[in-house]
Amino acid sequence: MVGQQNLGLFIGVRIPVRESFVSPLRAFGVKTSFARRGRRFVFAALLLTAFAAAPVAAQSPAPAASPASVVTGFRVAERIETTLAPGVVWTQEITPVGAPGGPLVVSVVRIARDAAKGDRLRSALGGGTVWQNNRTQGRETVSGIAARNNALVSINASFFTFSSGHPLGINIENGAAITEPLMNRTALFWDDKGKAGMAAFSGSGTVTAADGAGFALSGLNRKGGKSAELLLYTPRFFTATLPAPDRTEVVLTGVKSVRFGETLTGTVSLVGAGGGLPLAANTVVVSGNGEAGQYLRDHAKLGTKLSVRYDALPSTEKIRHAIAGGPRLVEDGKPAITDTAEGFGGSFSTARHPRTAAGMCADGEILLLTVDGRQPRLSRGATLAETAALLLKFGAVRGVNFDGGGSTTFVVRGGVSNSPSDGAERPVANAVVLSDPKKTTVKPPRLVLNPAFNGKLAVGETHRFQIPSNINRKNKNGATWSVVGNAGFVSQGGNFLALRSGTSEVIATLPNGDRFAFPVSVPKPPDETMAKPLMPVAPP
Repeated sequence: MVGQQNLGLFIGVRIPVRESFVSPLRAFGVKTSFARRGRRFVFAALLLTAFAAAPVAAQSPAPAASPASVVTGFRVAERIETTLAPGVVWTQEITPVGAPGGPLVVSVVRIARDAAKGDRLRSALGGGTVWQNNRTQGRETVSGIAARNNALVSINASFFTFSSGHPLGINIENGAAITEPLMNRTALFWDDKGKAGMAAFSGSGTVTAADGAGFALSGLNRKGGKSAELLLYTPRFFTATLPAPDRTEVVLTGVKSVRFGETLTGTVSLVGAGGGLPLAANTVVVSGNGEAGQYLRDHAKLGTKLSVRYDALPSTEKIRHAIAGGPRLVEDGKPAITDTAEGFGGSFSTARHPRTAAGMCADGEILLLTVDGRQPRLSRGATLAETAALLLKFGAVRGVNFDGGGSTTFVVRGGVSNSPSDGAERPVANAVVLSDPKKTTVKPPRLVLNPAFNGKLAVGETHRFQIPSNINRKNKNGATWSVVGNAGFVSQGGNFLALRSGTSEVIATLPNGDRFAFPVSVPKPPDETMAKPLMPVAPP
């Protein structure tokens, strides 16, 4: 939700979770009434500034206009389809400033079932593990996840906590259980034949000692809370459990894999206190505090057996990958937004934010969709209802929302091809990745300089870049465009829009891996108000 969401997270544990859809004002404690007054004041100041001096867009010649009528940003609609691989088609739609529903930038990739099978489509953790001892606590940028997984296409996926970095909700990779279900939130899942589905998962677990004594298992591969609980850690969490002075932990050896709905039994090889126990191959750690810690001290003696089972409902027996989001947006080809039931609501649902979502079509195709937002020159974002409408427009019969806001990221052939609203990629907990069937090696970019263009643009100006004319037409037609740096956004027609001061390289990547780099520099506006939108966003 926008702001602090108190999730009754795991078996009676109530902790504040700041999901990545967070209002900047509310996150810093600014009251909404003040925010509204501030917005009205800023808008009035901007409107007066617009009458005083308005920069002129540089995309194409246009009739002279009075300063008050000039709108900077894209002024021409674009809809470009690019076939990335057999059965994988990317559609980018740009609605310009001033057009009905604009400005809006939408990308959707249609993945045929045959293109998703054989583990080509998969869930991928940031950094490869749930936790890492670094600044982001195990999160990673989508482009970083994509590079490690040889991804043709990748989008961000699950919500996560900033306090621990782990994904919220069920996560399955290659059949292995990574994190447990949360609050019946909807997840996208698929098998190794590319057949997808959606479900709201719930779960429960049990630990049983050799003497028959049992205790409820509360969670999997996550940071512990204050209430008494047993947690299970696998090597997919990290190389060791977290330091925790109040916890008793036991290492079980002889465990090959952890899957939902399967009982694993191991031998207690080490009993420790204070956390930090190793997570080696073929081992797991059971960790408890309070009464749960006492249970382990009483019943998990060295050399004895301990059995662990965590069940997810509905059954995950045939699921190869699952990745949670929420809420559900589309069911049976109709809008069906379950925000309240899944713990969402308020401005999270009704305000326009950047969005990431996934859908399923009647013919088995999977849709991966992003909507840019919070950038009035480029894209206004979407409500949950508008996101559902976009999924339906592209043929979805079922659909689910993923994490959005500053997390929304769309990566193609290693390049960021949307415009993250923070001005740069946000490290995220996990991603959906589609591997490159050709395993194409992306080459270092060749610098392209245009004597007729000095590479400098003012905020709000545009420039269309072109691939050198001596390139084979087949490769040129299949090129994809991205931006390195935070100065702006490039469409799949090569049209770059300067959004903020800074330097960037506009990158064209060809299907054979050749890349071309076009440098661009956007100086800081002499008056900061010049970098703001000059007119209100057009109504939908």
